[in-house]
Amino acid sequence: DNSYKGTALNFSREFTAVRKKHNSLYNYFFYSLSYALASDRNKTSAMHHLMLHFDYANYFTCFNSKGLTILAGPGVFLDFGVHDKPANSNNPFQLKTNLSVSASLQAGYRFRIRNYPMAVRYNMNLAVLGIMFAPDYGMLYYKWLFVDDNPYAGSFAWIGNSFAMINRLSVDFYTSKKVQLRLSYSASLDGYHKNHLESRFSTQVISLGIILRRNYSTVSK
Repeated sequence: DNSYKGTALNFSREFTAVRKKHNSLYNYFFYSLSYALASDRNKTSAMHHLMLHFDYANYFTCFNSKGLTILAGPGVFLDFGVHDKPANSNNPFQLKTNLSVSASLQAGYRFRIRNYPMAVRYNMNLAVLGIMFAPDYGMLYYKWLFVDDNPYAGSFAWIGNSFAMINRLSVDFYTSKKVQLRLSYSASLDGYHKNHLESRFSTQVISLGIILRRNYSTVSK
C-alpha cells in the first residue's frame, strides 16, 4: 500500500442551455483536462496523472422560485486517463477509464448584497451504473494486448464496487450583462475495489473562470 500527493493543473469548461420550446428542460455539458505530478510518502517514487473527464446531463426543473432554482436528471459520466510510474519495471502506464450512467443535480441561488447581484451554485454528478477497465491482479499489459489469455478487461461498475463523484461549488460575480466572473471549488472522489485491486483517488481544484451569457435578461445594479 502506498499513497501519492502532489499538485494538479486543471482546465475545464461547462455549458448549460435551456432547450428550445421547453423552458423547463436543460442540456448540461462539462469537460475537464487535468495533469498532476505526485510523489509517495517517502519522496522516492513519482507518478504522472493525466485525466480527461466529461459529463453530459438532461436536466428537468424540480423547483424554481424568484431566487432558487433546482435542476436534476440523468446523464453520462466518462473518465479516461493514465497513471505513469516511471519506477515500475512492469506496467509503468496504468489505464483508467469509466463510462457510466449518472445522476446529476444542479442548484442555484441568486441574491444581492447592497444591490450588487451575485449567485451561488452547486453541481453534483454521481456515476451509478456502467463499465470500467479493471484487469486481473498481476495481469501484464502485453498479455492483455497480444496474448489470447483473458483479453477482455472490462468489468461491470456500480456504486458498490466503483464510487465516482464530482462536486462543484461556485460563486458568480456580476461585471456586465454578457460577462461574469466565477470563483469555484471542485472536489472529485474516485475509488474502486475489483479483481483484488483497490484504489482511491481525490482531487481538489480552485479556479477562476469567465462566464459568457448568450441569452441574458437585463440586470440592474
